[in-house]
Amino acid sequence: MRQGRRAAITDYLDRFEANGWPLVIGEFGWRFNANEVDHETVLAEAQARGLGYLAWSWSGNTDPILDMATDFDPARLTTWGQRIFNGANGIKATASEATIFGGGPTATPTVTPTATPTGSPTPTPTGGGKACAADYRVVGQWPGGFQGEIRVTAGDSAISGWTVTWTLASGQAVTQAWNATVTTSGSAVTARNVSYNGSLGAGAATTFGFLGSWSGTNAVPPLSCTAS
Repeated sequence: MRQGRRAAITDYLDRFEANGWPLVIGEFGWRFNANEVDHETVLAEAQARGLGYLAWSWSGNTDPILDMATDFDPARLTTWGQRIFNGANGIKATASEATIFGGGPTATPTVTPTATPTGSPTPTPTGGGKACAADYRVVGQWPGGFQGEIRVTAGDSAISGWTVTWTLASGQAVTQAWNATVTTSGSAVTARNVSYNGSLGAGAATTFGFLGSWSGTNAVPPLSCTAS
């Protein structure tokens, strides 16, 4: 489903539904650039229509943007893996055990990425509010572009929402983001939680990611995190 804008995807699925044809949405990957793969629509439509889907790929690609896990380790989900497993209409939210396997364990393991970030956590300054920290890492980089990931961690008490801000270096720009609502004003970037990842227990963490462009030096910025 490359170049899969929403209208093209829904039209394709409508044709299968109208004819009563079986369908599994197979091996769709993530986008490298805008308009390559509309994975948000693919997942939402699959859930709404009761269709199965297969995301590409688990691990082992030469280009790690397409991998859901680092080195085949389920404890080291990439940003794409976090999106497929823990995001809206993802596996954790929609999957159920096949009846043939009934009677087995039903608990879903909690998977937290353990990759070492390239940035340093930035605690929220004390001021009477709840605390959170954010750290930044570059997941992948290529000439003129890069993929970034930011991990948000609650402090000693639970939080119901978070906001992360940073300043872009000269030549940097954010082109798209997932698992957060990201806005820019000049060089200032503000990222706010979405509906499914704002509430965090004490010490719990979540991640969001983005694609960006760069020229000169792709610097790692200091972050500020505030929580409610």
